[in-house]
Amino acid sequence: MKKIGAIVKGKYYSLTDEQKEVLILWRELKAQKKKLSKKRKKANIKLQAIKEKIETIEREQSKLRPSLKKLKKDFIPTVSIGYDKRWSTYICIIKVKGGSKSFYLGKEEDIKKKISVFYKEDLSKKDTDFLKKETLKIIRNVIGDFLLNAFNKKKQKGKKKISFNNIINRYIEKGDWDYWVKEKNNFLGYR
Repeated sequence: MKKIGAIVKGKYYSLTDEQKEVLILWRELKAQKKKLSKKRKKANIKLQAIKEKIETIEREQSKLRPSLKKLKKDFIPTVSIGYDKRWSTYICIIKVKGGSKSFYLGKEEDIKKKISVFYKEDLSKKDTDFLKKETLKIIRNVIGDFLLNAFNKKKQKGKKKISFNNIINRYIEKGDWDYWVKEKNNFLGYR
């Protein structure tokens, strides 16, 4: 192979045209291989640097993880819906580090009536899991507006307390819903 590499184009007249083409092709492939080897070496260096950066970031994240758990536990509310079998009613329970608050949602039919304005399909045939999921979505969307006042010992005047009607009204004001039925507007007493 070294002899082939030493043959300079056009120096050996004894080579046939086919042999010269093979020799030229071999040299081109050798040059491409050398070029690609350099690129691979550069890419490996960059890849190693990227891996080191990722490891550094992961170490920093692992240091921050305990404080993030504490932050989540202290400030992000846990919203859940409970069912009272005695009266066949639902309540919403909000837990934050400062304590917990609960408010009355109503019977299943009342809840369906109140949230049905946000859905095209008829909710009367939907199961309770769907109802809970959608009610939680609405409550989680607006509960932040009520939390400061709810857990504050000195109640601010003019601030609305947590109730399902106030949450529905706030959800309507916020406009984060996809669908709205105007005909039901007057029926439910919302303006």
